[in-house]
Amino acid sequence: MEFARNQDRDRPMSSGHEWRTGTLDAVLAATPDCVYLCDRAGTILYVNVSGAEHWGLEREELLGMTWPELGLPRATIETLRVQREAVFDTGRSLVSEVELTAQGVTNTWQTMLTPMQGEGGRVEVVVIAFRDISQSKRAALALRESEEKYRLLAENSTDMISRHEPDGTYLYVSPACRTLVGYEPEELIGRSPYDFVHPNDLFELSTTHERILESTETFTIVFRALRKDGRLIWFESTVRTIRDPTTDEVVEIQCASRDVSARKEAEEALRESQEQLQAILDNSTAVIYVKDSEGRYILVNQWYETLFKLPRDWIIGKTDHEIFPREQADVVRANDREVLCKGKPIAFEEVIPHDEGLHTYISNKFPLRTSSGSPWAVGGISSDITDRKRTEEQLLRQNELLLEAVRSERQAHDALKRAESQLVHAEKLTALGQLVAGVAHEINNPLAFVTSDVSVLKREVGHLRDLLTLCLEASDTLAVHRPELLAKIRELSERVDLPFMLENLDGLLNRSSEGLRRIRQIVKDLRDFARLDERDFKDVNLNEGIASTVNIIRGRARTKGVELTTDLTPLPTVACYPGELNQVLLNLLSNAIDATDPGGRVTVRTHAVENGVEIQVADTGKGIDPVIRHKIFDPFFTTKPVGEGTGLGLSVSYGIVRSHGGTIDVESEPGQGATFIVRLPLKAAEVEPTTSIL
Repeated sequence: MEFARNQDRDRPMSSGHEWRTGTLDAVLAATPDCVYLCDRAGTILYVNVSGAEHWGLEREELLGMTWPELGLPRATIETLRVQREAVFDTGRSLVSEVELTAQGVTNTWQTMLTPMQGEGGRVEVVVIAFRDISQSKRAALALRESEEKYRLLAENSTDMISRHEPDGTYLYVSPACRTLVGYEPEELIGRSPYDFVHPNDLFELSTTHERILESTETFTIVFRALRKDGRLIWFESTVRTIRDPTTDEVVEIQCASRDVSARKEAEEALRESQEQLQAILDNSTAVIYVKDSEGRYILVNQWYETLFKLPRDWIIGKTDHEIFPREQADVVRANDREVLCKGKPIAFEEVIPHDEGLHTYISNKFPLRTSSGSPWAVGGISSDITDRKRTEEQLLRQNELLLEAVRSERQAHDALKRAESQLVHAEKLTALGQLVAGVAHEINNPLAFVTSDVSVLKREVGHLRDLLTLCLEASDTLAVHRPELLAKIRELSERVDLPFMLENLDGLLNRSSEGLRRIRQIVKDLRDFARLDERDFKDVNLNEGIASTVNIIRGRARTKGVELTTDLTPLPTVACYPGELNQVLLNLLSNAIDATDPGGRVTVRTHAVENGVEIQVADTGKGIDPVIRHKIFDPFFTTKPVGEGTGLGLSVSYGIVRSHGGTIDVESEPGQGATFIVRLPLKAAEVEPTTSIL
């Protein structure tokens, strides 16, 4: 076989063969078909580039080879032989198919055998062209399978599937037509859909038909169709075109149609409902609107248009930032987001600009939800409350003025009550001072007589005592000369306990003198406290008045079992009303004694400070509750039981100290006692006396 192949290769081709080979190379250089020239025995005399590449060989290697040498199956070799001899014998071309395997891949090839005749019309060689039709075969198979699936889906679909000529004539109709329009498929094929369309929808349908033919898009059209039983239904058809891939001409129209009468009726009912709702909204005097989650308006009522002088068509699709100034739009948008976030209705006050100025609205906003419950839009009903707000503001201002008037009246009334109480207190103090001064004056007169008589008595009693002593010494003489007189003397001596009297007479007289001295001091202290002779604003040493006040109230402290002590250091003189400051100290001491349990102590201290003096009244009592500490200087406030205090003592004291340019404070811890601290300047401006102390 190898020898024969080499012989064939070495055999020169005729000159006719040479020019034909050159011509074939020029023609077949770029074709993807595998082209071979063979003699009757099947020897390959020529092969193009594609034919050599198919076998993975060089062209020179293929020349002189036969088909069996390429390793083809026996059946394929036999098929090629029969086809080749038929062409040699008949001189006619032949087209067939054959399976070829090359480089491990088997494909279906279309064989095209063409005779090449020499001189005399005899067939000298056959041109065999192999074209790979595997892909087209697979595509045809896929198309056939697709058509089968299409028919399966079409005949089992509830939609009416149909195919049409470009003019609309039915080519195919699925069985669903029986249910939808009442016709058998055979009754529709060859007819035009326009035969069943409502006359009012013919123009729109024909216009859409023209657009379908001009476009590659899929269209959805809705029209009214007449069933076989005469009933009119709404049809919805989804339409697309099938085009020739080479000419792009429409070769077929495909449709999927369904009965949408129920939907159209629902849409019509919804449209009527929406029209009714819109009529209600448009006749409302509230501003009503709906905005989507992005803040774009999708519905507004007529009152919205009227108020803001904007057409509804322009508003729809706009946001608040495109309609209102940024400041107001930011607030409105934030409110909308809050409703969407919280998913519940919320009322807001919103300020919206109008041509004549800002208006206040009460906006009740609520979320609109999808079927799954997610908020997708915000609905709102806004009512203009500008007039009401202005009325409320005016009413509020009037209420404030009224409250201020009532407060002023109450303050005036309180001031009047305080003034009255101060006047009463001042009158009481004046009356008390006058009474004390009068009593002191009345006591002074008899006290002077008694003091003088005691002094005389004390002097004369000395002589009497000497006389009695002499009488006792003369008892022996009297016993001799006057025994009866001696008996009377002894009787009287025993009756008065003469020895005791003579022994203690000086002590009795001294104690009487001391008592009289103490009475004189008390009377002096009472006069000093009253200060009726010191009504002028003058410089005084406060220690003197403090000492007098302490002496006056010491008896009260002793009665309650409270120790009253003083720690007075030298003080500079202070310009003041002395009687009023004595009153302050008396009030502080009285309260301190009342607040101290038996066995406790009240201490009065004084010392000089920079440009003034300081007086402290400290007790070891229960202390002051921090809750009420700020109230203790208020008029009529008292912690004492009803009937035991008026609540004016500390208030009056506070007023007196303030009127002297000073301060009065308290330091206290519950259970640790309290210390009242009075600070007074040395040279305060001259002030009014008691009647204006507050």
